Amino acid sequence: SVFAISMLALPNYSKGFYNNNTTELVTTNDSSTVILAIKGMTCTACENHITHALVGSKGVIRSAASYETGTATIIYDDEQTDIKKLSTIIQTKTGYEVLGKKK
Repeated sequence: SVFAISMLALPNYSKGFYNNNTTELVTTNDSSTVILAIKGMTCTACENHITHALVGSKGVIRSAASYETGTATIIYDDEQTDIKKLSTIIQTKTGYEVLGKKK
């Protein structure tokens, strides 16, 4: 029962598992923004998992995921990464399916 209660409360304390170090936002003329549709997110823990995987990746300047809209908004450096690489990072590091670029 303790385990079940812990799992039910996971979305409320999941942020504690991720590093909260903030970095200065650096943008260049080569930065782009993309919104990717993602299948399978159901809670804030899902959002945190995707955001954490992206922020630690080369070329990602900032990212934010939303389970409510089923999307991840990513600001990235065009010279260091691209949409295909970002999609691969999400799928391999988190297991969520990237449905493509949201229009």
